[in-house]
Amino acid sequence: MPNQSGRLVDPMSLGHLSTTQFMKRKRLLMLGFSALLVFVACRRAPSDMPSDGFRLTVQDIVTDPDLRVAQLVMVSSSAGTSTTDADLSHQSVVLPDAASGRGRVSLIASRVAPSGQPWAYFQTLIRIQTAKGGLGGGPAFEALPIATELSSFFTITAKSGDYSFDTPFEIATLRGKPVTLTLKKGAK
Repeated sequence: MPNQSGRLVDPMSLGHLSTTQFMKRKRLLMLGFSALLVFVACRRAPSDMPSDGFRLTVQDIVTDPDLRVAQLVMVSSSAGTSTTDADLSHQSVVLPDAASGRGRVSLIASRVAPSGQPWAYFQTLIRIQTAKGGLGGGPAFEALPIATELSSFFTITAKSGDYSFDTPFEIATLRGKPVTLTLKKGAK
């Protein structure tokens, strides 16, 4: 912004704050704001939670042509059994009770294409986990022709929203086939 003599002045040099102090305060403000949002989101009234299902929140972490990472957070008002099904895998964990009826599904896929090689190497992870430490799923590794893109091998299709108990729905595709998530009411 110009000063009285018409010269441009760095807005960071105005006042008594150094650039470092300004950045620190900006970070603290952003952290405080983020903490407030998390607090408000976690303090939702139980009546806001679907009584016949659960809430899913999709958190996109990395979207890149050769790397895809997302976390799906499930919150349920009652105990349940959460299951993911893919072409060659079936994973289940129990969400123990309403107080901790929280779980998450981590979806990770990467592609490495070494120069001069005929193959691209794909690694995927579909892992389901509860707040109480229940864990299911693990990594898989595959070699495919070098021209195969990650987006044609693995795609995340999950959408945030409220879902019904006992009804499978697609959260991703792997090798062109659906990966589904189901939350069955009641711990089994």
